[in-house]
Amino acid sequence: IMGAPFSKTTTHWSDGNYFNSTNNQDDLTVITTTNGLGYRQDDYGNTRGAATAMVPVNGTQLNFDGIIEQNTDVDYIRFDAGNGSVSFNITTFSDRPNLNVFAALYDSSGTLVTFVNPKNDPGAILTASVTTGTYYLRIEGVGSDDVYNSTSDAVVAPTPQPYNQNPPLGFSDYGSLGFYFVTGSVPAATADYGDAPDSYSTTDAAGGPSHLGTGPILGAVRDTESDANPGPNANGDDNSGIDDEDGVQFLNIIVPGGTAKIRVTSVTGGILDGWIDFDGSGTFDPTEQVILDFDLPVGVTDFDIPVPQTAAIGTTYARFRIAATAFDVDSPVGSVNNGEVEDYKITVKPRQVINEVLFNTPGDNTGKEYIELRSAPGTLIDNGTYLVVVEGDGNGGTIDMVYNLSGLQYGANGYLVLLQKDSPYASLVDPDSTVVTSTQVGWRDFGARVFINGFSENNLENGSQTYFLINAPARPLLGGDIDADNNGTPDGSIYGVWDILDSVGFIDSNVGDQAYGAINFRTSGGGLTPTGSVSVDSGAAELGYIGRNLISEGPAAAGWVGGVISGGAAPIWVLSSATPNTFNGRPLDHIGSLNFDQLDFGDLPDSYNTTKANNGASHGVGGPILGTVKDVESDGSPTTGANGDDNLSSDDEDGVLIPALKEGTAGVVSVTINNVTAGAFVYGWFDWNANGSFADAGEAVISQSVAANGTVNFNVTAPIGSFDTTNGATYARFRVSTTALAGPAGAAADGEVEDYAITVLTSA
Repeated sequence: IMGAPFSKTTTHWSDGNYFNSTNNQDDLTVITTTNGLGYRQDDYGNTRGAATAMVPVNGTQLNFDGIIEQNTDVDYIRFDAGNGSVSFNITTFSDRPNLNVFAALYDSSGTLVTFVNPKNDPGAILTASVTTGTYYLRIEGVGSDDVYNSTSDAVVAPTPQPYNQNPPLGFSDYGSLGFYFVTGSVPAATADYGDAPDSYSTTDAAGGPSHLGTGPILGAVRDTESDANPGPNANGDDNSGIDDEDGVQFLNIIVPGGTAKIRVTSVTGGILDGWIDFDGSGTFDPTEQVILDFDLPVGVTDFDIPVPQTAAIGTTYARFRIAATAFDVDSPVGSVNNGEVEDYKITVKPRQVINEVLFNTPGDNTGKEYIELRSAPGTLIDNGTYLVVVEGDGNGGTIDMVYNLSGLQYGANGYLVLLQKDSPYASLVDPDSTVVTSTQVGWRDFGARVFINGFSENNLENGSQTYFLINAPARPLLGGDIDADNNGTPDGSIYGVWDILDSVGFIDSNVGDQAYGAINFRTSGGGLTPTGSVSVDSGAAELGYIGRNLISEGPAAAGWVGGVISGGAAPIWVLSSATPNTFNGRPLDHIGSLNFDQLDFGDLPDSYNTTKANNGASHGVGGPILGTVKDVESDGSPTTGANGDDNLSSDDEDGVLIPALKEGTAGVVSVTINNVTAGAFVYGWFDWNANGSFADAGEAVISQSVAANGTVNFNVTAPIGSFDTTNGATYARFRVSTTALAGPAGAAADGEVEDYAITVLTSA
């Protein structure tokens, strides 16, 4: 049963499995049940998935000890290594050990690298050549003649069992238990780190993002380092070793309420996630995830990222991570065993708009014209910024004038005024404005800033034309054609490189003329405008102003009335005399950029946070939508029927199908989501106790990410006994956005909100 084999190097225990045993006593059971001793607590994980992570001392030394507590115990240790050789010397007690060691090494995918199972030595020495990655060391107690089965990845007793033969040889794994001691060396593992300031949790000590140098990459290059090198320019990684920030390009000027055009390149493909700190808080908030688990293909992929209206002006940072699985990169922090991270310093700049263009009436070349631009006070205009005038008469699209605005600065009041020489308006300009006046007649001689072709040097008005405020890699050349097929839609290599900051077009009465701007004016209905653009019809009246700082006056065509384009794609408003909704009394600082918010709001009673003043749920332009229709308004429209939004403009509550819910019985709520390009989040709240709030426990009912367009079904069960005082009447709110939302209130950069009045049937 038990023995003291003094001539042997091991001590073993028996449960009667040796040849000709006469007393089949389970020794381990006797030992562990006597006096309530039990087994020791397990010290390391028993599977690869539960492996205990260890960090090598000084990056290379992995020394530890452990115990095989039971004959079912297997210890797994996880560690990272670089390129080179690993070596582990696993020893047991030198005198009569109980434990006979089997050891194996696996890579991150679970593939066996090597194993050792010495027959006549209770310890083991394991060595292997490895490449950069994560590895698992497996240690367990085995019998003297046990063999490794590669099919089952298990160590099993041979058949027949030598210790059950006559004479018995060796021993089983029954009592192969006890202490072991590991002295290990591994090649130091290096990883790719970010380099944004450490407020973004960039360094290893802060739990920052790190990727072992294997697997998918951004761009074509990845380097590795021992830790992050954070800094205000987000270039510490670039300056140390290889500059591997080659995977992401920001293609345009980023402004609040605009679109950040981002180009991502990868020679491998992988799962991509991205964050931009739009509020400038120094952290990547959950709502600032702009790319969610996108399956990035090999090559070049472009993204249009909505910029919140509330984005902070100035320097901020972006982080992009790629890896083999979404689980690896669903957070801006944390270490993974593959992929790459790239951090970028970016700038959010103030919006610039064409605030007003005053031109002479046809045939009047008196030099009274001016151009008024507007931005945040003191804004310095980037190099490569131009005001471009494009011909719209007949065979349109020709560039007739280019004004180089590079290096100019907006005044203390936010205005930049371009005046003709001796303009009678010079004395009327606010002294806080920046004013640039020509030195010669008309639009000539602004210090070689102005280039004119095809119309009078005094007269901007040339029948039909479009004014573009752009940023471009080179000055557009006079005579260039942005509309080669003359269909009213810009195309070609000239227009394709323009970053359009603002635009406005004017059409006279000639049928067939074109206007290319987002806002297009007509004098009597003539001309062609691109699909999706905004049109203002002034009737037969001559329009002398393009944009004007004024208060609109009523529902007539000259007072600018408008309706809403369904779907939410910019531009938002279609202005014409045929639509019923009025801008009466709303301030307009620029007809191309209305200065009341172009957002989608809800229409529940305001106790649910509906109006702007009450932190109402609102969604900016673009992004995923619920159903097929999205409208916009300047504020929430709270009503007891939850139909204020529907009655104000188009009825866009078309994305959610709510069945007749009954207390205590599950009903299927169907939510249809469209316009999903890079993932989306969908949410739903139900006011189960009808107390005018979604803040109570259990009222946040739906929270799910989606990857593509489609309908998602949710099982929703109303609690019993909550609606006695309201006869079952209550409300629900649904929201969708490309970014995660904190709750049923507050602003989202894009997406849609839909509010519903519902009735829950009682269970009686």
